[in-house]
Amino acid sequence: MADQKYSQLTLYAPAQNDTFAVNDTSASGGAGSSMAVTVSSVVASGVSTGVLFFNQFAAGDPASTAVNNLRVMGRDVAGQMRLVTVGEYGDWRPMQRSLFNDSAFLWTNNSSAVGYQWGGISSTQGTFSSAAPVVGSAWTTKRRTSYSTTSAGVSTNVCGWNSINNDYFMGSTSGYGGFFFFARVGLESYSSASRAFVGMTPAAANTICSSEPSSMIQSLGFAINIAESQWSFKHSSNGTASSEPIPGQTTLGNANSTAKLGYDFYIFHPPINTTIVYYRMDELNVGGGGSTLVNSNVTLHIPHATTFMKAAVMMGSSSVSIKPSIVKVYIETTN
Repeated sequence: MADQKYSQLTLYAPAQNDTFAVNDTSASGGAGSSMAVTVSSVVASGVSTGVLFFNQFAAGDPASTAVNNLRVMGRDVAGQMRLVTVGEYGDWRPMQRSLFNDSAFLWTNNSSAVGYQWGGISSTQGTFSSAAPVVGSAWTTKRRTSYSTTSAGVSTNVCGWNSINNDYFMGSTSGYGGFFFFARVGLESYSSASRAFVGMTPAAANTICSSEPSSMIQSLGFAINIAESQWSFKHSSNGTASSEPIPGQTTLGNANSTAKLGYDFYIFHPPINTTIVYYRMDELNVGGGGSTLVNSNVTLHIPHATTFMKAAVMMGSSSVSIKPSIVKVYIETTN
């Protein structure tokens, strides 16, 4: 994975204002590498609070722990620092942020077109179907919902999922706004005559991918224009979107219904009135897991601070049938 790693917490009881070294002796974490962790005293309203500062850890995941042991560390996930744990099996798990302090929207697939939704409402376009998990790749082992079109020759022929309300914005004042977007999405059926968009936009649902995604204003997302056959990260304010290439991805064939290509998409904008947007894309097509293709950021041609957007996973075509599939969509915001 392409995430940055940070010093792991060890069993140690330092005094306030103490600095100590954290050593990782595992081969995967960089044998013998040492990073400092500082414990300092912060006084606010007469209350002294201990604070841990974690410096950057060596590249590579720490090795799995011994049985009944747990590592705790910080990890950069698409530009956002998360507290994560690593147990005896070597898999890392981020801790969930407090739901009373932040707003979150989770959509997952089930046996109906509407799916299961918590924290928001959504709508769908196209014909619903469900795919059961089968052994094959990191994508085919996931149960997923698909929305397809069967008619051709209609310019507004679109299918997919979107949150109904425009609830998410960049933020015009430090401390509120911003968002963390995640979607696990695949292409069950794709043609070079189709379009795709996964991300955030203020556009009406039935217009997303009815024309080229690059023409959508005030939008952020992973997208494919007709005849591109490659994902790129497209970002726009009032004009045509700028496009960031994503290297190393599997080329989309003209009919890849047997390839079952799946992806994890991330978009993060901090709630601090800044002009940076982080984006990350993982491909889930190898047998044992996924690979990060891009983990980067943009600072120009992004939506206005007060433009409210919806989340969307959509495809469109005027000449062929198309079929996106979705495992889950998750959005967090401080708004």
